[in-house]
This record gives sequence, structure tokens and C-alpha cells, in this order.
Amino acid sequence: MFVKMESGKRVVVLLYVDDMIITRDNNDEISRLKNDLSIRFEMNNLGKVGSFLGLEVERSEDGFFISQKGYAKSLLEHFCTGETKEIANSYGALSQVKERPDIAYPVGVISHAESKDSSPRCCKEDNALCKGSLEYGLMYKKGGNFLFSGFSGVDWAGDANDRHSTTGYCFSMGSTAISWCSKKQPSVALSNTEAEYIAATMAMQECIWLKRLISDIYKKVDYAVPIHCDNESAIKLASNPVFHGRTKHIEVRHHFVREKVLSQDIKLDSVRTSNQVADLFTKALAESKFERFRAALGMLDHKHGV
Repeated sequence: MFVKMESGKRVVVLLYVDDMIITRDNNDEISRLKNDLSIRFEMNNLGKVGSFLGLEVERSEDGFFISQKGYAKSLLEHFCTGETKEIANSYGALSQVKERPDIAYPVGVISHAESKDSSPRCCKEDNALCKGSLEYGLMYKKGGNFLFSGFSGVDWAGDANDRHSTTGYCFSMGSTAISWCSKKQPSVALSNTEAEYIAATMAMQECIWLKRLISDIYKKVDYAVPIHCDNESAIKLASNPVFHGRTKHIEVRHHFVREKVLSQDIKLDSVRTSNQVADLFTKALAESKFERFRAALGMLDHKHGV
């Protein structure tokens, strides 16, 4: 990504290999940039963005609806045919659908299973997972409150095979998610507090990067970013500068969260477990809670989004 600021005017270029998006708050700057680039490179102007790296972008009066419907359909058509080679290849393809926040956790679980068992059973699970949510996407609405905030949670020792915990976090600008993660922690946590503390550190690293990105392309985030956590012990540990005997075994790098809390770059806020949106990325949920958390991320059915 490249950002140009000149005389209060901003141009942003998003480039991946030979695909490029240019956006701006000034049409003259875009025309000038396109002319300069066309002198040095062979370029095709495809008009307003409709798709980019497997993401489909649709406009409406309310904002932008982003989905992976086309990619997910092609995944169903090309894989899960019962052929061993095709099933094995579906692992990499399925990981790209993980860009959808509502299925990030189940995709991770199935992908982990596929890495050990490339069987038709696993592939049927892939099929059902994609087919059941083809029409859903993220709706980024125009206007509104653009408060930057996040959720951080963990499923302590949730993996029955190695007892590693699963970290989940998400960040939103306003009412829609802009970043999320579902990932196993690299080491076994000895308590739920330790697992939550490690998860908060992982979320913190993403938060600091996002703050810089938002400052570059929008405006400076000049407040302590609220990150919601449902573990009071982890919140107190992060705000207490004193090291305790029970926490001295925690790797030094995880105390990064404490530094950022004390410097007021972020703040850990308490949230009830029943409202912990990050649980969507760490464990299987009841249907009603899953649908509520999915809506909290700004995910809508296509018919309601466009």
C-alpha cells in the first residue's frame, strides 16, 4: 500500500502483483497518477472496482457490501470431487475463505484436520461450510460513528490433543469488522488468566499496526483504543506494573500488553461473557449466539446488504 499526501489531498494505492486499486479524495490526483504510471507500465483501466483478490465489492446507497460468494462457489465446483489430489488441494483453497470472519474458526479446525486426514469426510465438511453461508458478507455503511475498538478472547486448553488454547480477536471501525484472527497459541497456558493475557498481547500487536494504518489513510487515532476482555484477572494483570511470582514464567514478550495499557495506547475493558464477540473465533457456539455475534461484526445476508 502506498499513500500520498500533498496540500491536504490524499491518494491511496493498493497493489498486489499486477492488480491495483486507486482511491482518493481528489479526482485530479487520480488522473495525474494514472497518467504517470501509464508512461512507465502497460495498464488497463477496468473502471470502478468490482472484485479484488477474490473479494467481490458491490455498491449501494448505504455503502459497500463485500463478500466471497464467487470464490466460494468456484471452490465447491472444483474440489470435493472424491479424488485424492483434488481433496488435498482443497486445503489451500479453503484457507482463503478464512477471510470471512463468521467461518474463520471452523475453517481453521477443518484445515487442521485435513492436514492429517485428506479424506472425503473432511471434504464434505468443507462443502457444507461454504454452501451454508454463500450469501453472507460484510456491509460497510456510509457515515456513522467510526470508533475504533476490539474484542479479545480465548478458549483455554480447548484442543483435546495438545491442550493448546485458541486465541480470537476482532477489531471494528464503527459497526463493521476490519480485522480478525482465530489462531492456536504456540505454547500451553497454565491458567485461563495466562491464556487470556497472551491473547490480549496478540490482539495488541494487531491494534498498534491498525492504528498506524488508520492514521495513514484516514485520521490519527488519538484515544486509548478499547479492547473488550471477559477475564477480570487478565485485565488487572495488564494494568498492574508489579510482577508476581505466579506470572514470572510468562514469556517477556507477552508483557507488551502491560506497557501499552500503562502508556494509554489501549485500554482493556470488561465485558460479560455472554457479549464476548471474540468467542466466535475460539469455539463452537449455539445457533442463536452465533447469529448475534455474526450480526455484531456487520455481516449481513446479501438480500439485506444490497
